Amino acid sequence: PTAEPKSGAIDNVKDAESAVIRIVAEGTYSYPDFSTYTQMGSGSGFIIDESGIAVTNNHVVTGAGRIKVYFSDSDKAYNARVLGVSECSDLAVIDIEGDGFPFLEWYEDTPELGLTVYSLGYPLGDPNFTRHKGEISKEKTSGNTSWTAVTEVLEHDAIINPGNSGGPLVTEDAKVVGVNYAGASEFDQYFSIPASEAESIVADLREGKDVNALGINGEALVADDGSFSGVWVYSVESGSPADKSGIQPGDFLTSLEGIQLGRDGTVTDYCDVLRSHGGDDTMSIELIRFGTGEIMEGQVNGRELEVTGYLDSSTTSGDTGDTGEAPAYFVEEFEAAELPNWTYFWFGDENDFSLYTDAGQLMFDISKRDTYVYLSYDPYTYGDVRLDAQVMNKGANDNAFSLFCRYQDGVGWYELNITSGGLWSILRYDEADNNFVNLYNGGSGSINMGRGKTNIFTFQCSGNQITAAVNDVLLKTVTDDYFQEGQVGISASSFQTGTASVGFDWVSISEP
Repeated sequence: PTAEPKSGAIDNVKDAESAVIRIVAEGTYSYPDFSTYTQMGSGSGFIIDESGIAVTNNHVVTGAGRIKVYFSDSDKAYNARVLGVSECSDLAVIDIEGDGFPFLEWYEDTPELGLTVYSLGYPLGDPNFTRHKGEISKEKTSGNTSWTAVTEVLEHDAIINPGNSGGPLVTEDAKVVGVNYAGASEFDQYFSIPASEAESIVADLREGKDVNALGINGEALVADDGSFSGVWVYSVESGSPADKSGIQPGDFLTSLEGIQLGRDGTVTDYCDVLRSHGGDDTMSIELIRFGTGEIMEGQVNGRELEVTGYLDSSTTSGDTGDTGEAPAYFVEEFEAAELPNWTYFWFGDENDFSLYTDAGQLMFDISKRDTYVYLSYDPYTYGDVRLDAQVMNKGANDNAFSLFCRYQDGVGWYELNITSGGLWSILRYDEADNNFVNLYNGGSGSINMGRGKTNIFTFQCSGNQITAAVNDVLLKTVTDDYFQEGQVGISASSFQTGTASVGFDWVSISEP
């Protein structure tokens, strides 16, 4: 057997799983379509000290009201708290309750081209640990993105997906070469914050010192014509400089210390200003609060925000509830009798089904076999999108319910179909051939079967990857590039004789 290293750290990649954690962060976030809702996001991280000190990405935890940590060998949830964050290096350090944990050490050498590495973590919210092998393909490249501005990053080809964020990139002997934070799967390019940058920043963060951070979870946005740009604030860390200055979720930061933000679609300008100042320095800030149409000016670590003007009515989107503008990302809870933004279509006879809302559920009652009823959300087309839904089987055990994405009338769509008998399929419907193509199918014990049972299922279309999950258990990810964008929606169907009855409690449309 391998001898235990003197430091006590894990010393081979096969055992590294025990020091890699799945992080579930729950918080309330405001989106650029002016929708606000509470959601749970999942990321990865790794322990660097047996006392429970762990590293992850800033964008995984900042603004969360509650953080839970899980290990691969147990369903037990551990509470964790944020010790420090760095927005511009996309790093965060958390402290997990308890002690005596396995841990990893940093890679002290300079990673060279061709170095064998492994990405470790929990992609796509899957509670099952994954490990992908690859190699360093570029020693230094730009780390500027719409949400962070790392000085230099490593490029590698060890696959990472959404949910891998914050997980480690390690060597054969389990030394941490970098912290995974971004990828471009269509080009087989994946990026990690190198240990050489992360280690010194993490040392400050674990001491409770934020580094290059105001306390926001934000993203740079720029108009297609370049007429305006800035940093959208999804959430704000309580007690942070941003919070104390009056910045709120849903604010759009346009200027910091007189520097216009987000002009190139990245947060480079924002981070350049932060790196030119200390954490306690007073900095001027300007923002737009679209919900009220207010233009505001003030200071971080100084004067509170005050209204200096208002947007013209022609440029103010305002509250979508007042204007009637439909949101792009939201949770539909089917409380209203009418659903003006949804349209249905069907296979079979329209007289053989009923579609209605009742007691906060959207009901599909189907009386004939081989009847498929679809409900699409009309206002938007989506390329990359995630759908979640909670659905109850209220009829005999012959019902099927579906989520679909990239629907185009006259062209087709992708569909996740789950039966109340425990079977599932990922399908592609080609309308030109009037044919369902089975991309993958199977059965799962994670599906709650029978009448009166409820399931939560997830369908994600991201690039050429189509991913299905049920009750937080990954079913399958398939690769297909037939459809690029389209509308999304839900469906119910009956394949056998007898009445099918399906009730959707809610549907969530979100970014992957």
